[in-house]
Amino acid sequence: MVVLQPLLVTNLSDTARSFTLEGARVSADSAAGAFRLEGLPEATPEIAPGETVSITVALQASADRLADAAPLHREEFTITVKLDDPDMPDTAITVGAAVPLARREHPFLLGDTALFERCSQRAEKHESAKAQLDGILNRAESALSAEFDVPNEPGQWSHHYVCNKCGARLKHEEGKHTCVRCGEVYTGWPYDQVIVANRHHRAYTRIRDLGLGYAFTGKEDYAQKAREYLLAYADIYTTLPIHNVRGVESNSGGRVYAQTLDEAVAIIQVAWGYDLIYNSPCLSEADRQVIEDSFLREVVKTVQRHDAGISNWQSWHNAGIAAVGFCLQDDAIASAAINGKSGLRFQLKNSILSDGFWYEGTAAYHYYALDALRWTTEIAHYAGISFYDDPAYKSLYDAPLLFTFPDLNFPAINDSDVFSIKGRHSLYDLAYARFGDPAYLSVAQHGARKSLEAFLWGVDELPEAPQVALQSKDFSGLGAAVLRQGSGDDQLYLHLDYGPHGGGHGHPDKLALTFWGLGEQLAPDPGRLAYAAPLQNSWYRQTFAHNTICVDGQNQQHTEGRLTAFHSEPGLAIARAECDTAYAGVLMDRTTVLTGSYLLDVFTVHGETAHTYDWLWHNFGALTAGMQTRPLGGPLHDVNGYQHFRDVTTATTDADWSATFTLENMQTQLRMLGAPGTEVYFGMGMSNNPPVDCPMLVARRTGADATFITLIEPHRGAPSIESIKWLPVTGDESAAAVEITHADGRVDTIMVAANAGVERTVAGHTTAARIAWFTTAPDGVPTTVELE
Repeated sequence: MVVLQPLLVTNLSDTARSFTLEGARVSADSAAGAFRLEGLPEATPEIAPGETVSITVALQASADRLADAAPLHREEFTITVKLDDPDMPDTAITVGAAVPLARREHPFLLGDTALFERCSQRAEKHESAKAQLDGILNRAESALSAEFDVPNEPGQWSHHYVCNKCGARLKHEEGKHTCVRCGEVYTGWPYDQVIVANRHHRAYTRIRDLGLGYAFTGKEDYAQKAREYLLAYADIYTTLPIHNVRGVESNSGGRVYAQTLDEAVAIIQVAWGYDLIYNSPCLSEADRQVIEDSFLREVVKTVQRHDAGISNWQSWHNAGIAAVGFCLQDDAIASAAINGKSGLRFQLKNSILSDGFWYEGTAAYHYYALDALRWTTEIAHYAGISFYDDPAYKSLYDAPLLFTFPDLNFPAINDSDVFSIKGRHSLYDLAYARFGDPAYLSVAQHGARKSLEAFLWGVDELPEAPQVALQSKDFSGLGAAVLRQGSGDDQLYLHLDYGPHGGGHGHPDKLALTFWGLGEQLAPDPGRLAYAAPLQNSWYRQTFAHNTICVDGQNQQHTEGRLTAFHSEPGLAIARAECDTAYAGVLMDRTTVLTGSYLLDVFTVHGETAHTYDWLWHNFGALTAGMQTRPLGGPLHDVNGYQHFRDVTTATTDADWSATFTLENMQTQLRMLGAPGTEVYFGMGMSNNPPVDCPMLVARRTGADATFITLIEPHRGAPSIESIKWLPVTGDESAAAVEITHADGRVDTIMVAANAGVERTVAGHTTAARIAWFTTAPDGVPTTVELE
């Protein structure tokens, strides 16, 4: 293989000059690589002022070296132009060439004929595999018998399909779009166009289903029907206007769909279906030409108009581009998906945090992006390009395993929902086949092999999953401290969010808590709604909707905090974080202590001037205030989420106070230590998707500084905590200390100070630590933990 590279050298000076050329491989190992640089002349002519000469160099590779190199691997050489005048600087350019894709016989995109033969044999031996094959053939028959439907109009964004009043999804019937919760009826744009998008999605899916049916049976009727769909889209694709979610042209707009994102997601299945029927006699060469040039390549052009950089969007762009590029055996398109400016290699290097989480800071978008990456890596795998030795890629599968609630649900951080990792069993079935990591079995086992991934690409049988006890962990890249205590149904789990904002899907909620206990999510993060729903911005993305502090009724800035302490041992876990950029001139400092029976929250705010500080707590369960209250008589505030806080009652107190949240089989008792002039508000907020009522309370204090000390105890039956009280601290009046007495006689003493290095005495204990924990068991045996 020879790649010729013409070089033009122009003399821009006013003096005739000669030059020499020197070439060097851009590699630490000059002997490595498939290509050699050839054709550098031993002597070069003198160039008159303003004259240009052309020199052609060759990048040459032998067949043997190409066979040993990974497809699309690019090698570069630097060519330096050295002038005859030592006072003139050298000029250098870079030339390069890539190893071409090996030419293969279809199907090959996500498996070849041998794979489908193995899967057919697997179906003869395993019931789960037989069920999957039956499902594939049933879907192919359904696609064959379904009325042919390719809308000759563009679709719209699925997030429009939501009730503007209550945030619930809509249902399409008889040309109307009706809210499933409140009954509100919608007509016209964009709701009609969302239904059009659904019809396009069904047509695209049928191409894939028909292709798989053909791969397993060779039934020409399947290929013929898929051909009709492909040619229909080739006929209309470029006639559909580029449009975005607002119905106007933009870089992010698609043709069939309203986003390049959706355009890319959908084309993967189409390209796969085309690959599967490629060699059917029903497809003529002219058919292939029009399908490829008028449809598949045009989709790539649409998507490539929008380089989304570091993002889940671009990861899906890459997946869609890869599906088309590899299917068509087009080196340039395939290379753009893998090696391009924002290609797969770029995403693996730049979009993954140090702890293995996707940078957007939500479990939902972590898996959304990972799904895109796995399509790209699988397509590359079948072309001989492996990413399974990339630690960053593997870390995407590893990190979430350690993050979930004890019931294997994820907290709904940022733009996410509460969902179970069990539902990702198909992804981990595939991951186990590729990586062989037994940790993945803990998720894969929940699928009972009932997935396409398990059937086509998984191992024949999954071994038994090892038993793993999840531990407290600081996810330093994500910026989340997860504390765990207890076991079985009595576990407690706390999530403290201190890290990066999370890009476009982040919420203004630094130092927010999410609390799970005794088998239930108790204090939730609100999560998200469909992005077109008014409540998504007016509630879900407001600081007030989160378990943190709101200053002067305003939202926090988009920022990040820092973890300043982390400790975990059986019976005790501590995390402390601070942030001084959420509000100008205000330092927020939160210390959380989790034991097997309670959560202690010490939240201190220091302001350069006086402020109003609202400590916020949302908790499921019927709310009972532990004090006399009166109706507020109006909203607490009319913007920034406060306007949705309803049925509010209030009281003012200097004393300690409490509240109880009652669920069917348990209660959560909240006790806050008193401070002068504390205003407490009890009422109803909301959480989850679609929205459900979630009681909440607000503790308001004013001044430059405030400290909120709260004990939160979930319990069945009687509480195990008898009392909590302030303790004086000698040597540092700014330090806070409390004594917690258990019903069995144990006493816990916790001291939290701003700085280390100052000796302080509390309850007879002297310490110079920033955080100190002293506990005495009923038998008098003391335990001490000190954190700098």
